[in-house]
Amino acid sequence: MPPYRTITSNEEPENPYLGCCMEKIRLVYNWCGSHRRRVRSLMWLLLLVEQ
Repeated sequence: MPPYRTITSNEEPENPYLGCCMEKIRLVYNWCGSHRRRVRSLMWLLLLVEQ
């Protein structure tokens, strides 16, 4: 994960959608981490199909 600038409680983010996007990215990252084996097998299937 790239180092993001931490936003303090009294500081407003530049983009109002930034927090929502970060939450979605974090959810997707956690989901991929918990389903790493399934994701890897899906990627292998995609590679086999593309060949």
